[in-house]
Amino acid sequence: MTATAIFPDPSETVAESGFLAVSGSHRALGKTAGAALDALSGQLADDESSSLIMVQSMKPDRFFNAAQKERMQQLMQAWQDSPETTQPPAELLAVLDEELKATIERSKALLNQRA
Repeated sequence: MTATAIFPDPSETVAESGFLAVSGSHRALGKTAGAALDALSGQLADDESSSLIMVQSMKPDRFFNAAQKERMQQLMQAWQDSPETTQPPAELLAVLDEELKATIERSKALLNQRA
């Protein structure tokens, strides 16, 4: 399964692009998170399209703080400003991995609240 992340589009240069969906070297913009995901799904091969989708608040929390979110937005903006770069930079991938781990921990905390 390929990890897919959807973020508010930090560039806001195109009126229709409210969200950026990223999966590996693929990226797509959409007015909504769902539109970005749909646009991204069209780029993925069959073996890349299996996904678990979680929707969460984009506010900082104890799992992924404000400084981490700000750095992630800076890195995403820099990547978008470099259209010739198709592969995300290593630091951006590392921050996205941190966000994914935070999502997992956030999910565990939610499940523990329900138990």
